[in-house]
Formats: sequence, C-alpha cells, structure tokens
Amino acid sequence: MSIVLLVPSAAHAHQLTAQLTVEAEYGAHVWEGTIYTAAHHQQDGPYAGRHLRAHAATGRPSPCNDANIPVLQHSLIGVSHLDLDTIGGVLRADPVRVHTHFGPDTQAFWDLAEAVDTRGAHRLPELCQDAALLRQLHGFWAWSKTTPRFDVKRVHDVGHVLDEAARVLLDLFADDPKRIAFGQAFAAGEAALNARSYVHAEEGVILRHTESASEFVNHLYRSPSGDLHDGVVAWNREKGTITVSVSDPDVLGVDCRALVQGLWGPESGGHAGISGGPRERRFGFGEADRAVVALRAALAKGAA
Repeated sequence: MSIVLLVPSAAHAHQLTAQLTVEAEYGAHVWEGTIYTAAHHQQDGPYAGRHLRAHAATGRPSPCNDANIPVLQHSLIGVSHLDLDTIGGVLRADPVRVHTHFGPDTQAFWDLAEAVDTRGAHRLPELCQDAALLRQLHGFWAWSKTTPRFDVKRVHDVGHVLDEAARVLLDLFADDPKRIAFGQAFAAGEAALNARSYVHAEEGVILRHTESASEFVNHLYRSPSGDLHDGVVAWNREKGTITVSVSDPDVLGVDCRALVQGLWGPESGGHAGISGGPRERRFGFGEADRAVVALRAALAKGAA
C-alpha cells in the first residue's frame, strides 16, 4: 500500500522525495517524482497540458486520464491538493483500483473530469449534456464538500481520504440512489446560492452579496439566468470581506492580486485568479462597487 501525502507548498516539497507526484504544481514549480510526474498545468515545457492549443498534439493529459501513470506498491505519492482529477491520478497508481475505476464504462466520466479541470466548473453546461454523468459528478462534489480542510502549514497523510473517495466513486458509478440524491441536493443548493447572492452583472463582472461567512460564491461565474461572465466580486456581511476572482487569469490578462493591492494596499493578498482585501480590515458594501469598477477596467485592458 502506498502512502499519499498532501504537500501544500513548494517549500515542503523540496524536503521530500516521492516516487510519484500528481498535480504537485506550485505556480511555475513542478515537484517531480523519481519514477513519474503527472502534471499538466504548465504553459510550456514537458508538463504543458494537451488542453492548450499550442500543445494539443503532444501535451500531457489530466492525471485522471493519464494511462502512463505506473502502478506502484509501497511507494510515496505526493499531491498538492485533492480535487477529482488528482484523486483519479492517484487511483491509477493503485494495483487494484486501476482496474475497478478505469475502463470503457467509466471513460466518459473521467473525460468530463478532465474537461472540468482544464476549462472550469463554470463551463459545465457547455461541457456536458449527459444527465447521468452530471448526476455522478454532482454526487462526487457533494461528498467532497464534506471532507475536512487541511492546515496549509504542514504535510498531511491523506490515504484515508483517498480510500473514501474510491468507495464513493464506485457507488456513483453504480448510480447508488443515496449518493445521487446527495448530488442533486448539492446542485439545488448551488442554484439557490447563485440566486440569493446575485446583485447584478455588467461588462463581464457579477457582483455578489453573502450573509454567512461559510458561503463561498467566487466560483459562480454564471448569473441565475445562465449567462456566463468573466469575473466575480463578492462582499460578505458577516466578515466584512471583499473577494475578487476571474475565471481564467492567463487568458483574460487579469491579476486579481495586483488589482486588490492597488485598491487596498500591499496587505491585500491571494493570487492571480482570486484575491481579497487585508484580513483584519472590514469593508462596507459600497467598497465592493469600487472593486467592480476596477475589475471591469482590468478586463477591458486585458482584452485590448
């Protein structure tokens, strides 16, 4: 049985040696495995993905669809996060699960997982019209919402999470009624969150307002009517926070971190795709309007 470690940063990765790494990418740094490296989010080089137009013929597949991942026993596997694509890549290295979870009957599911990983969950309506596949995917997302959050300051053994994910996937492949029902409830909850958080949308930016600190909405790039937008500005009443995000910072030419630092100073943080104001500062809803104006301007500049 291999050990799977969640390694949250490149600094941690530098201290470890893994036989296989799966999506262990930290910006431009790729943590390479001594036997195999399953990575595909680089813009160029050996770990550029096949989803990129310039590398469509020779680029790497998502790990969940990477048939070159070797079957390993008693090895160390390193990952940087635990999404569906990463989990699929790790399962491919398992001597039993490579047979139980992959094959003609499940290929469409893994193809959808790759499409969502490379193009974004916000594009799901255009990526898939198969109701059965959508139910399975929603069922997985419903389960993933119940998994614990891991401290990003240290390394974690996540073998137990992989074991549970493997069981959940088998349930979903068999259309287990309870798993499917959880997925449908999850999808309904996301639709309700979309509707109640929506304020307005203009020039590619959706403004959202949430009440509870537990509500995250910066992944909701579609309006309740289904229109797709490039950016989201979200204000949370309980925390007094503003979070700015864009669906694809590289394509759109927008750096959210630079944008929020320009608005609220160097203590604002995050990364190119999603960032927020200083943690100790509370904002009123009116400040979100400034962020909307700034994000619209940044999107227009990126498109020019």
